[in-house]
Amino acid sequence: MNTITPSTQAILLMTSYFSENRGDDIIPLNVQEWGSFAQWLHEQSLKPEDLLRGDIDELLNGWSDKNITIKRIQMLLNRGGALALAMEKWKRVGIWVITRSSSLYPQQLKKKLKNFSPPLFYGIGNPKLLNKQSIGFLCSEENFQDNYHLSFELGSKVANDGYTLVTSDIQELGKSAIKGALEKEGTVTIFIANNLLQASLNSQYRKALMSNDLVLVSIYHPESLANTMHSLENSKYIEAQAISMLQIDSKIKNSNNFVENKILNKDSIQLSLFDDDSKNNSIKEEVSTDLFFNFFLSQLRLQFTLNDIFKPKELEIIFTLKISQINSWLEEAENKNIIKKLDGRTKKYQLNDKPC
Repeated sequence: MNTITPSTQAILLMTSYFSENRGDDIIPLNVQEWGSFAQWLHEQSLKPEDLLRGDIDELLNGWSDKNITIKRIQMLLNRGGALALAMEKWKRVGIWVITRSSSLYPQQLKKKLKNFSPPLFYGIGNPKLLNKQSIGFLCSEENFQDNYHLSFELGSKVANDGYTLVTSDIQELGKSAIKGALEKEGTVTIFIANNLLQASLNSQYRKALMSNDLVLVSIYHPESLANTMHSLENSKYIEAQAISMLQIDSKIKNSNNFVENKILNKDSIQLSLFDDDSKNNSIKEEVSTDLFFNFFLSQLRLQFTLNDIFKPKELEIIFTLKISQINSWLEEAENKNIIKKLDGRTKKYQLNDKPC
């Protein structure tokens, strides 16, 4: 797993940071940029490893993009020394790297996202779990005390039925579902949003990693800092990896009844939750939209108190999202009486102290 092929080397150089301190780094290609560039390479009958040989100007004759310039590509490819040092460090702590051309790359995710699937994953643990049938788990809002038992039972049920649980450990309910699956000796895939290396040192994961029942994966630098956008992107990858999704909604009034009637009933779970039925696509899309909006709200409440005033431009910087998306969610939050717009020519908002 730690042997780097020329193809992997080229993709790492083009798409990755090699230090958690990014101040002096040229910006690598993001997922969308690499998807576009990789498609062009394919159309020219070129492979990523070809970038390491010959004259780049001649090789990329005909390529034109205002963001992915030849100069930027050359600067990225000239980071071989930094890559060697980073790989040596990752190897010592057991971090491996897989690219889209690897048979270990999650094929379910690749099939769904196509050119928008990440160019590579960093990982620790058993990579074979990435191609086991998986059931995804996400929670729209944090309601830990009320739903701890429910999330634990969901994880246990997924394990008992022979599926791999795929989730994130960013929230307590995700951790509870992971615990439920692992205590039943099930298998788990965790998409890590921040600092893969630190997550791998978690004592509660040690036994599962050693028994090959767990894999931790991330598209971000193994020592990356916390970033709200990472968590939002991870939700997309969890849904793409899963053949079906489970979600806890804080609006459920009786969690225990929900567990008994909807999750632990074998006939119900086979028909409504674990079937990969294309008829449910519209439902899944609605869940995904609600999930991102609710995550945005939870982060908004963490950032601001009732007395704080915030503007869309400030949120654009905090969340690293497009201003059009910020405005759309603010409008929805205002319509739902979650926030209130203050009078004036400039858009200003406050959290609403009225229950929504």
